[in-house]
Amino acid sequence: MSQHADLSTHAVATAAEPSYAERARTLVHVARAGALSTLSRRLPGHPFGSVMPYAPDARGRPARPHQRHGHAHAEPRGGSPREPAW
Repeated sequence: MSQHADLSTHAVATAAEPSYAERARTLVHVARAGALSTLSRRLPGHPFGSVMPYAPDARGRPARPHQRHGHAHAEPRGGSPREPAW
């Protein structure tokens, strides 16, 4: 008689898929740079993007480091619905 379990007669437990929120938190935790985009002034309706470094804050949200000089993405865009609500 075999000492090993017969898997054909036992239910095999499957891990639940992580939620989209958990996937996003994992991505923020393992990566250290992301794309930041605003609307282009030169080509209305098109994105103007940059790769930006970040670090997670105490709540796990991406927070970008402060820069001494101005940046093209720093100017308010007039409440565009495409802006992230950080």
